[in-house]
Formats: sequence, structure tokens, C-alpha cells
Amino acid sequence: VTRFTPGDRVIGMIAQPAHRYGTYAERVTADQSLFAPAPSNVTLEHAAAIPLAALTAVQCLEKLDLAPESTVLVTGAAGAVGRIASALLISRGHRVEALARESDTDELLALSLSRVIASPVDLPQKEYDAIVDTAGIAESVDSVRDDGAFISIDDNEQPAPQRGITPAKSYVDEDGSGLESFAELVSTGSVTVPVARTFRFDEAPQAHALLAAGGTRGKVLLIP
Repeated sequence: VTRFTPGDRVIGMIAQPAHRYGTYAERVTADQSLFAPAPSNVTLEHAAAIPLAALTAVQCLEKLDLAPESTVLVTGAAGAVGRIASALLISRGHRVEALARESDTDELLALSLSRVIASPVDLPQKEYDAIVDTAGIAESVDSVRDDGAFISIDDNEQPAPQRGITPAKSYVDEDGSGLESFAELVSTGSVTVPVARTFRFDEAPQAHALLAAGGTRGKVLLIP
């Protein structure tokens, strides 16, 4: 190991299915290239929320070819990935609207989103240049303009190609250098990763039950 020394605070993400081992452990072993220095302005516990959500959002947006000042809808914008995607899009000069619960409206507007729509039935038709679907709402494709873009991180059934729109999926990959770049944004306060709740290791079943119920407003963490 040449990039780090004992005692360094680091963050990382391991593609568990690919390597056939998990990370519900106090210690894991992985290649040093998968890790990055943890931001100095957050606790290590909070830093643990960064890798999966950040890389999912960043890599999803990398697959979009957006014109300057595009109008984008983010579904599930109050969740961890949705918030990060929204913040990154806004920082790049795009207009971002959200599909989220009405109770999240004030908080999302405070994050500089332009509008919050509480129900899919209230979505406008053919209005957005692109939709970033983090909530698995395939029918929202009707709100994309002709020849626009639709990309989802959810493992739901994709909408069919239509009106010049070819729906795409984005799956997260390990990326230590990408993590390092994102950690710098966290260090400067440009973006935050919300933590919804923490659980002890022996409470893992309850954590999974919370995730399965849906509607979490941030990352759920297991703490040794």
C-alpha cells in the first residue's frame, strides 16, 4: 500500500456481487485504488454514507448528454442519490424540478430546486429535456420532450423506446478516483450526503425492513 498510511481516514466502495464478499464487517480488504481520503469536515460515520450514493449519482449523470441550461426532472429527489444528482445538476447551470412527497417541498426548494411535484399524476407532458429516475417511476417518461433523455438507477421495468427517447439504466461501478473528486466537493460544502438513520450491526434486519418500506430521506448506515 503506497497511497495511505495506518490511521488515515478513508472511504471506499466494493462491488460486492462481483467479488462475492460483503461489507457488513468492521474490517474489509480491497485494492487501494478503490479508496479515497475521507472529507475532513464530516465524521467518519457520516463519510460512510458517501461512496454508494455519490458514485451512483455521478455515474448516472455522466451518461447524460445535456445541453447547457437544460430542464431536468429528478424523481425521488429527497433521497440520497436524488439529492446529490439534483445538487450536481444545479451546480452545472441546469434547471431542476423534483418529484417528491409534499412534505419534502420546503426542504427541496431551499436546496435551489425550481419546483416540487408531489404526485406522478400531476407531472406535465413532454416538458423536460431529461428525467433522472431514482424512484423507479417508469411512467414519468411521458414528461420527457420528444428526442429527450430518460435514465433510471432503479431495477424496475424500463419504459419502451418512444418519440426519439431511448430509456437507459445506470449501474454503479467501483471508482476510487471518482470518489476522491466527490469528496473534495463535500469538503468545500458544495454538496452534502444526508443520513436518514443509523443501526447497530445486530439491527441489520431492521435496517433492511426500513429500506424495503421505501421513503427514506438519506442513507441508512450500519455502525459497528
